[in-house]
Amino acid sequence: MRSSLVLVCASALLGLGCIVAPVPVYPTGGGAGLEVNYDRPGDDYRSFDLASARPEECRDTCMTEPQCVAFTYVNPGVQGPSARCWLKSGVPAPTPNTCCISGAKNAAPVAIQQDAPPPAAPPPVVETQPAPPPPVAWGGPEHGHHLEPGIDRPGYDFQNFDLPQPNPHLCKQACEREAGCAAFTYVNPGVQGPSARCWLKNSVPQAVPNACCTSGVKGEHGHHAEPAPPPPMRRGTFEMNVDRPGYDYKNFDLPAPRPEMCRDACARERECASYTYVNPGVQGPGARCWLKNSIPQAVPNTCCISGVR
Repeated sequence: MRSSLVLVCASALLGLGCIVAPVPVYPTGGGAGLEVNYDRPGDDYRSFDLASARPEECRDTCMTEPQCVAFTYVNPGVQGPSARCWLKSGVPAPTPNTCCISGAKNAAPVAIQQDAPPPAAPPPVVETQPAPPPPVAWGGPEHGHHLEPGIDRPGYDFQNFDLPQPNPHLCKQACEREAGCAAFTYVNPGVQGPSARCWLKNSVPQAVPNACCTSGVKGEHGHHAEPAPPPPMRRGTFEMNVDRPGYDYKNFDLPAPRPEMCRDACARERECASYTYVNPGVQGPGARCWLKNSIPQAVPNTCCISGVR
């Protein structure tokens, strides 16, 4: 780049002198290679629609303006029905994008052209489920029970009730008193209502990490009878304001906004391991049911009600 000097003079009536200011002068000759499928975002000083879909028009305009050192031509239909030209006072870094064709004055085009394969996709992220925390003993050695903080055990419920105090030991003691109770889940206040809630279970469901809850299982020396076998159609409890995204094999609209319809549909299908009921207005005007062939991780979301079979 070379510079020339321009005399900037004030009015003679004011009796002021002239100021000598440097003005950049860019070459109007030379060439600018077309960088097909590349954008150069930034450093714009002017943009305008083109009369035709020819990137050469954008390049030639840049070549005639001293301030322009780079350009980006945008294909028709991206920023409007017509092609658009962006002139730049700097040379931004090229970014692969099928929207555009770019170029820089007196610079060779970037190495990768239109017929080059697209960049390789990053490897998929494999999410691992955190291991359940170690159990915390309830009390003395005569009890084989443990508290499992941060653990839910959904399913196999035969009784549930609000607790007078937010104390998981009250739920544990209720399980001890019930001959048919094999496990329990204590739900924190504010999750299924303003009060803490206790769910008693006639079998031992799988442990699922969830900050909502504290669970427990009767041990070998617990004071209880043998747990009753699960019913033929195992209907788990509703998980209010919970989504279980993933593992879907079927979904359909429901004739009425009733989550029990989704739960019952899961119970009738051998393949179904869990379900998510979506409230009306979220995925359409009606309620929707998603049946799943596995048990995805529970995610708090007011859109939905879920359950594990």
